[in-house]
Amino acid sequence: MTEKLVLERSITMTDSDPQKLVSDFVQESRTMQFTCENTGVSFEAEQIMFGGGWFPHYRFSPEETDRLIALERQKESNERRDKWVNIQKRRYEKQCPKIMGDTDPERLPQLQYRQVMDWSYQAKGMILHGVTGAGKTRIMWAKIRQWVSSGSGWSYYQSRKLQDMLLKSVFDKTHDDLMYQLTNHRVLIIDDLGKEKAGDKWVTDIFDIVDRRCEAEKPTFITTNYNGQKLAQKYLKANPENDETCEALLRRLREFYISVPFKVGINNEKS
Repeated sequence: MTEKLVLERSITMTDSDPQKLVSDFVQESRTMQFTCENTGVSFEAEQIMFGGGWFPHYRFSPEETDRLIALERQKESNERRDKWVNIQKRRYEKQCPKIMGDTDPERLPQLQYRQVMDWSYQAKGMILHGVTGAGKTRIMWAKIRQWVSSGSGWSYYQSRKLQDMLLKSVFDKTHDDLMYQLTNHRVLIIDDLGKEKAGDKWVTDIFDIVDRRCEAEKPTFITTNYNGQKLAQKYLKANPENDETCEALLRRLREFYISVPFKVGINNEKS
């Protein structure tokens, strides 16, 4: 008989309500001395007369029972975590371009790399902004790999794909559901923000996503070729009547995001 099965039987008996059994079926109870099979410690416990015999027979002391239960729960927790980590690894392998996953960290701009890799979970996310080819997306995938190893949840979207999903959800009448999901991801990554077509609906949606996640204290990571002000100006140019939303977006980016500027190419180590 496995220890888990023995433990389950022991727990079943110890979880019984002796008073209820006494009142419903028996008229007699007694206190007995038992010896814990694992530790050899003696302890007292109550038995009741039931069906012609005395029950239960305790194999473990209360302290040892608690320890075994804690071990079993920890084992189950570890198994769930391992399963979750494996799911994260499969997602990473499916979504991360091989060229990004194979990047040598030593070739990345080290100041920005360390700043992103040292980020710990908090309400403030990061906006990685600067010239094309500086290593923003590569560093972002390195950070995702770090989350995968620790079992932390994340969701990655390219901005153009996200825009297509949001537009499709309007026609499918699932827009509210999608916005709810985007709001509640533990960490949301939006890559290459600003490369999508800056239509009025997109500006409203991206502001709502940023705003809702700020209110929920859920961090968002953004990579873009623009800083916050230039991004807002780009959206404002395409949507001149949406100036209040663009300004509100800029305020959120300034207040709730840590700015990580990139000024040099990927092969350089100095910022």
